[in-house]
Formats: sequence, structure tokens, C-alpha cells
Amino acid sequence: MRLKLTSEEIGCVCIVLYFGTQGYIPILMPRMPLATATQMNTQHGINHVLLLLIWGGIFLSMLKARFSLRLDLLTVRVALAYCLFATCSTLWSSVPASSFSGGASLTISTIFAIFLVSRFPGERLLSLFSWVIMVLAILCALFALALPRYGIDHAAHIGAWQGICPQKNTLGLVMVLGTGLGLSLRPATFIQRAWKSAFLLLCIGEVVLSQSREAWAVCALILFTHFALGLYSRLVLPSRGPALIVIALGALAGCVAIAASFASILKLLGRDPTLTGRTILWQAVLKQCRNHLVGGYGLGGFWATGDSFPVYATTHWVPTSAHNGFLECLLELGS
Repeated sequence: MRLKLTSEEIGCVCIVLYFGTQGYIPILMPRMPLATATQMNTQHGINHVLLLLIWGGIFLSMLKARFSLRLDLLTVRVALAYCLFATCSTLWSSVPASSFSGGASLTISTIFAIFLVSRFPGERLLSLFSWVIMVLAILCALFALALPRYGIDHAAHIGAWQGICPQKNTLGLVMVLGTGLGLSLRPATFIQRAWKSAFLLLCIGEVVLSQSREAWAVCALILFTHFALGLYSRLVLPSRGPALIVIALGALAGCVAIAASFASILKLLGRDPTLTGRTILWQAVLKQCRNHLVGGYGLGGFWATGDSFPVYATTHWVPTSAHNGFLECLLELGS
């Protein structure tokens, strides 16, 4: 575990942080829903400039490292083929400009991800991502405490932390990933142990303050699994077989209990059986997917277009995504 970063790693941290927050910069965002057309156009211009700067930073990093793609690797070819198909969806998308820019961004970010994996060994990459999430957690705390106008939700989920993320669920998701990452760190010195403790404290604390019930549940599952595996690894070899049987039976019983009390659990988490309208949304999205099974509607070519109006009419609200990654891919790029 390394805490000291080189200038190259600092640049990579900044780039990953940008993509990790979906390019969202709160103090530059117009206040919705009162934003004027001029404010929105200005914001789009700022976003494009920032994205071009990020792309420039990516190309500069790869150029300095003399990076070349390993096209002989199947995983690299599959990833790039998917990106190429997403970019080609511009040809049938109802919003071709959005599809093309989205495809270009997807391609460049995918190449950058391949660069990170090939450039930094496993332990060094974990340290790099721990820095990304630590910086994000600190910035989120600063915005929530010093600039609550931006860092705390004052609309749909009053009081929930969102920090520099677009919404509370995004913050909860990133901090859940940070919790899993923090548990995997292997500190060797006192400073590294202090770093790990502070890192986990920030991540778990912001999972709680995000008020994202889904993040709470996943974080609790990660912590339980980590400590259960820790106890299991301390058992002497002859005792591991019976312990594994007990754990498997306990997990099976837990799944049965959750299935039997699913409605009560959702109520306890502040959710209804439709998962706050998500199941209705998923059904409506699936219905629209059947109309374009091959090729989909194009990358970024469905929401806020005429094709999405049937979904809005069914859900009685205006979602901007399917709230499900698999359905979103099926919707935009087909099966």
C-alpha cells in the first residue's frame, strides 16, 4: 500500500475523479428548475471545454507513458468493439450529436481504463483509487458542511448529503465502492493504518448521511461478508468444512426470510413494493425496448425525446434513465 503519489498518478486521480462524478461541478451548475435557456447553453459550453481538457490530459498521460493498446487481448478487442458499436448508433439515433459525443467519450474513457490497468500493478492501482475516493469524500464533506446549498439535497430528499455528486444515490454508490476498497487495503505502517481507518470512517459515514437505503443495505452486506470471511479464515483447517456448511445454511435461511418478509423490509427501509416507482418504470422501459430490439434507440437517443413520452405517461414522472444499467444498455444499444 503506497500513499505517496507521483505527478502522473496525481493527474490520473484528477481524471478518474472527473469521470467518477460524471463531470458534475455543483458551483457551475444553474439552479434547477429555474434555469434559463442562456444558463443551460453556458453550462453545456463549460462542460464541453472541461471534457476536451480531460481528453487532452488522457492523451498526454498515455503519450508520456508510451502506451499502446494490446489488441491481441480478447478483452480489449471486445471492449473497443462495444465502444465502436455505441458510436455507430449515431446513424440511427434520433439525437445523433448526443450519440456521437457519448460514443467518443465512452471510447476514450474505456481506453483510459485499459491504460490504468496496464500501467499500474494491482496494489498500486488500489492505492490510486483509494486516493480518488478519499479526495471525493473530503470534497463532499466540505460542500455539505460549508456549502450546504450545493452539498445537501433541498428538494426530493431534504437533508440527504450529495456533496459534489449529482444526487444522493450517486454519493452512496461511490462510498459503498470505497468501503469495499478500503477493506481490501493492506496497511503495513502506522500511517497507513491511520489512513485506512480515516478512509473507512469517511466512506461509511457518507453512506449513512446520503440516506440512500440501497447503499445502506449493500454496505451492511459488504461489512458482514468481510467480517464473516475474517472469522472463517481464522478457523483451523478441520473446522472449516462444518463452518462452511453452517454459513451456507444460514445464508439460505436468510434468503428465505428476506423473500418471505420482503414487503416489511421495504417498509422498514422507507420503500414501497414498487421500489419508489422503479418496477413500474422498468416495465414501461421493457415495453419500449421491444420496439427496437436490434440496435436500440442509439446511445443517449431515448430520454427527452418523443420515444420516451409513453414511459413518462406510464410512470407519471420524468425519469432521465432506466435506473437499471442492464435495461439502459438494452434500451440504447439493443440486444
